Amino acid sequence: MALTLTAVEQEKLRRATLKGGSSAKSAAKLLLELQENQTADVALTSRVTAEEADTAADNASAIAGQPIYADVSITNAEFLAIRATPKTIIAAPGVGKKIHVISPPELYFDYTAAYTETIDNLSFKYTDGVGATIATVETTGFVDATVDTMTFASMSAASNLAKTAVDNQAVVLHNTGDGEFGGGNAANVVRVRILYRIIPAGW
Repeated sequence: MALTLTAVEQEKLRRATLKGGSSAKSAAKLLLELQENQTADVALTSRVTAEEADTAADNASAIAGQPIYADVSITNAEFLAIRATPKTIIAAPGVGKKIHVISPPELYFDYTAAYTETIDNLSFKYTDGVGATIATVETTGFVDATVDTMTFASMSAASNLAKTAVDNQAVVLHNTGDGEFGGGNAANVVRVRILYRIIPAGW
């Protein structure tokens, strides 16, 4: 590797060389230190570049349709307001792309105190609370459980969806009942685990 010196470094080296003796030894030492520093800089740059390449590869895999796993936590406050404010589970992927949920999402209730519900159920939807349904969740026996509990969503057979319903649309979790859930506790957490891929839209 060619050694590149700044103007200041070149001047130091020139003066040390002209003096000779111990100064010449200092010049040799300076050259060695500069070379070691530049070698270390190149190694660090190479490592950073490799890490950036790995990140780019991950992003490319997502765009190419490779499976992606997401684990999303929903706080007690968010869950108690999930009818009015659906929780975003997967962000919109960008124009010309759509989210394809590969398998039934899993939900985990980290219990401290049970919720109450009457005819309230949950749905995974595109966009928002009025978007196309991807999967549904029966909440009886889940949100009102008195122990840590998990359940699977049931995939929907939605069809004949307009381009605007799926192209560059997020996936959200929404309470489809006639009111918000009640009860609960500030320490409660509902977790969603979902496997999906981002694929080019077919238009």
